[in-house]
Amino acid sequence: MPSQADEEAHQLSYLQKHLANILSLLSEHVEGEGKESMVLTIEGFEHLGFLIHFGDKGSEGVPLSQAAPFFANSDPDMPAVPVLASQVHDWLLEIIAASLEHVSEKNSAKESGSPSSSDQDIAMSDASPSSAKASQSARSSFFIEGVSKSSYVKQASDLKNSSVKVINCHDSVIYVLAPLRYATIYGCSDATIVLGAVGKAVRVEHCERVHVILASKRVCIVNCRECIFFLGVNQRPLIVGDNHKLQ
Repeated sequence: MPSQADEEAHQLSYLQKHLANILSLLSEHVEGEGKESMVLTIEGFEHLGFLIHFGDKGSEGVPLSQAAPFFANSDPDMPAVPVLASQVHDWLLEIIAASLEHVSEKNSAKESGSPSSSDQDIAMSDASPSSAKASQSARSSFFIEGVSKSSYVKQASDLKNSSVKVINCHDSVIYVLAPLRYATIYGCSDATIVLGAVGKAVRVEHCERVHVILASKRVCIVNCRECIFFLGVNQRPLIVGDNHKLQ
């Protein structure tokens, strides 16, 4: 099954994709020099601590405002000056990209058999923004996310990854016609998904009214409803959780 590092990579990429919307919800409008700007106060910035943690897993970590260069040296007796939301956005994107690269390197080390530390939360403070150069091909998994009311095709020539995740796709037909090691289908509905040969395992989770056509060594089906599976598998499917009306 996909490792914890794969899940961390997905969480980071989700944050990367939606960061602009998150910041816009926390920001305030101010007018100045003839144009309107979005700024973030230290209180609004601290709310990001719900999603972002600096430090090792299980540790209390560093307060978010102290980890950021904008508020780190602010006087506790004086109200901190608000910061442009665009400036916060750029800084966090660099941190996230560097953390994604850190996850990718950890996965590569594991696959090559070299010793590495156990899976734990990414210590963002260890990921230097200057080394931020994460790319889709460098990640452990290729994400197909949010496809709606359309057809989507990926062939072997399009993929440099050994793992694919199909996430939150609806009313669509998706073809992944490439040899893979792992595949995950998560949170999809009213879709048809065709996977080429998957060498290790496929996990299908939280899907509704999805037709899945695949060839794999094994498949795990978790918490799905009204789905139809056309399977070529070496081992009997593992069906766990709360499932209804599967065929």
